[in-house]
Order: sequence, then C-alpha cells, then structure tokens
Amino acid sequence: MRDVSRRTALRTITASTAGFALAGMVPTASASKHEPPSADEVTVEDENVEYVEEDPDAGFNYPYFLYTPSSFSSDEESPKPIFVGPNNSPSSEDDYTMHLEHAKESTLGGRPRQIAERLNVPLLVPVFPRYRDNPERWYVYVQVLDPSTFNIEDSPLQRVDVQLLEMVKHATARLEGNGHTIASEIHIDGFSASGTFTNRFTILYPEHVNAASHGGTTVKTLPKTELDEDVPAVGDPKWEQMSYPAGTEEGELPYPIGVANLEELTGCSFNREAWLNTPQYIYIGNEDRPEPGSSGHRSFANLPSEDVQKVHPDDRPYGMPDLIDDIYGVENIEERFEVSRAAYENVDAAVTIAVYDGYGHTPRPAINDLVEFHRNNMQDLDASDSIEIECSAGEGEESSTATTTETPSTADNTTEASNTADNTTGGANGNDTVPDPTGDQGPGFGVVAALSAMAGASYILKRRSESET
Repeated sequence: MRDVSRRTALRTITASTAGFALAGMVPTASASKHEPPSADEVTVEDENVEYVEEDPDAGFNYPYFLYTPSSFSSDEESPKPIFVGPNNSPSSEDDYTMHLEHAKESTLGGRPRQIAERLNVPLLVPVFPRYRDNPERWYVYVQVLDPSTFNIEDSPLQRVDVQLLEMVKHATARLEGNGHTIASEIHIDGFSASGTFTNRFTILYPEHVNAASHGGTTVKTLPKTELDEDVPAVGDPKWEQMSYPAGTEEGELPYPIGVANLEELTGCSFNREAWLNTPQYIYIGNEDRPEPGSSGHRSFANLPSEDVQKVHPDDRPYGMPDLIDDIYGVENIEERFEVSRAAYENVDAAVTIAVYDGYGHTPRPAINDLVEFHRNNMQDLDASDSIEIECSAGEGEESSTATTTETPSTADNTTEASNTADNTTGGANGNDTVPDPTGDQGPGFGVVAALSAMAGASYILKRRSESET
C-alpha cells in the first residue's frame, strides 16, 4: 500500500490552487459567476448562521454555512459532534449563486437544519458547485463523489472529499474558540444526490464518521473488491467486455460499485473494520421507482454512453452503467435496493434499513427516525484536540464483525406526502428543504418496511409496518 496521507494529498491540492490564484485563474472575490462571493456580498437572515468564506490556505476552496443553535452547549464531559449536511443542487449550473442559495436554504430551514436543531448540535453545509459546462462539464458530479471527481487536477474542485474534512476541522476550531468541546467524529446525513455523497463519503472516511444516514438511493457502494456470496447479484457481469478503470483488473469491483481501486483514486485503502462499525441508517420509500434509463435511474454520475467511454477510455461497449445493471438489476426496490441491503447485512455492517410504505422520492416520513437514530448514537463521544486527516488503516477484505444498530419503532407517520420527482441524482425534489410534518419531539422510528431476500435471483418487497402510539 502506498504511504500517502490525506494531509499530503491536501497540501498538493492547496499548493496547486495557490499557484492558479497567482496566475489569476482563481480570484478570491466574485469577479466571475463561477466563483463564490465574499462574505459582505452574502446576506444571511439568521443570526445563528455564519457564512464562512473559502480559505485555500486552510485547505478548502469553497465556502460553507455554519449553524450553531442558540442553546448549544458542550464541555469536556459531553462533547458534541458537528452535523454535516452535504449540499444537493437542483441541477447543474455554471452560476455559482444558484448552488450557494440552495445550500443556504438547506441551512436556514431544510432537513439538515431540522435535524441539527432538534439534536441541538452545530450544522455544517458545504457549498460545492455542480457546474454545467465551465469550469467543469456537468458529468463531473462532485456532489455525489463520482469517480471523475477524483481525476480533477489543477482546479478548486480537486478533492472535495478532503476539502470537506478541512472545513470540519476549521469549524471545529471556530466552535472550540467559543468555548465548546467538539467530538472527534462527525454525524452526516444526505438524501438523493447528497445521500449518495454520504454513502460514498462514509466508505472513504469511516474513521471520521460516528454515524451516517442516507436515503433516496438504491445502488450503494459495496464494501468489496470482488463479487462473492455476500452479494446476491441479479445478473452475470460481462467481465471480459468491461472497460476497467485504472487500479482494477478483470473481475474486480471499481468504485463506486466496490472498493477495488480506492487506493488508485484517493491514495488510501478501504478501512473495512471502521466502516463495519459505523452506524448507518438507510431508508427509501417503496414507491421511489424512477423509470429504467431515466436520469434518476442511471446511478453513475448521469453519464451517457459516449461520456462513459471518455472517463474509461476503451473501444469495448460495456461500461460502468452496464456493470451496475448486471449486479444490482434495474428494478429500483425489488432488485437494486435489495442487493445493497443484502450485501450490507451479510457482512454484518452496523446498519438499520427502513422502507416507508406509500412514499416516493421524499425524506419526509423519515425525519423523526433520523433524529432518533442520530440522537441514539451521540453518547460517549471522544473530544477532539485536533482532527488529523490521514489514510485509512484498513487492509482490504479481512473479516470483521459489527453490531447492528436497532431502535424500536414507536412513531406513526400518517402525514400525506406526494410522490415527488423520481430523480435519485438530486434536483429540487431531492428535497433538502422539505418541511417537517411532525412535532418538535420525534417519538422514535416510524412506519417502516423491512426487505427480505427470497431464494434465487428474484426478489420481492416484504412490507412490515410497525407503529406504537
């Protein structure tokens, strides 16, 4: 394994960015619509929310919003985590203002704010853009941490995963400067595109994540370098036709399907033991069913076939989207979600799986359950003297076990919710700004349906509704 640290990677990024700034290519003010505005250009209608400008010297090239509850309190006896809500733009757009406004709305009143408010913890929302044509093409989808984002060089968008960790470090210092004691690991939640980001970020950095929740997506990154009995693949992958990304060989699972080439992409190996022991809450509505072939179904950075070949240059026609279909299937719930669920449970990952009956692509029915899940995992946290960003210590596929997080179901989510746009890659209906239909105090896990596997290659959805008043 290469001896490459996260910090070394970041120093390279920072040095490259600084060089471009000197060349006039990365202005510090909003001279171009592609760049973040300065603090005096951003109005925030909440005294508890700060707009923190980008700071390349500190390791992040984009701003973030930081919400601190007025009643927030922490000390050495009860350190609190920073709650991270990755931003999820409604579409690709070259004008940075759109991405900033959407992240601000999420911080002021969206789902991440609702959860952080009820947990009484700080909220950090990064403002990473998703450009359409310039300076990056639309399929370089950093908001889902797709593979192409790790190939970005000489750009402020280089390694946004590391930049987020540096934002957390920066926010931790600000909060500790105000007398708070912050936990060494974050809590993170995402839905739709930001759910994909959360799933993949947890794969990359389980040692920095105390608890993660992600919903509205079905193709989860497998903690595997190759297929085995833990993964009930729907079809037969055409390995001999595959266009293999660098770092993988025939029969291996490239990121974001698996972890075979994580070291090639990031310089660090997969920390399997830490990931297995990271509590995760995975949820979806049983009517979240985008049509096969739609933008909400492709699951690999919205790449059309011609762009797949650009990212993975090879004359053969079989690419990543085809491999996804052969492993996970095409039916969103009965196949894709079931394969991911079974794979995670079969390796004894610390996961709780919830399927909400009667709901489509919306996080609304899960709000109470998300609050309860994160609250239950905020006990006995270690305080952080400093956050060191180093490589994962994992050594591949060695066996390990973890205790599955179980919390009783006590809520009855009866509020009506419309089946919003079937778009698992984000958009306005990826919904980081949905109103909380419940009261201020969530009584526990709500109406969920557990998925059960059937023998053979076919899967059905087994609904199990539970409620207690």
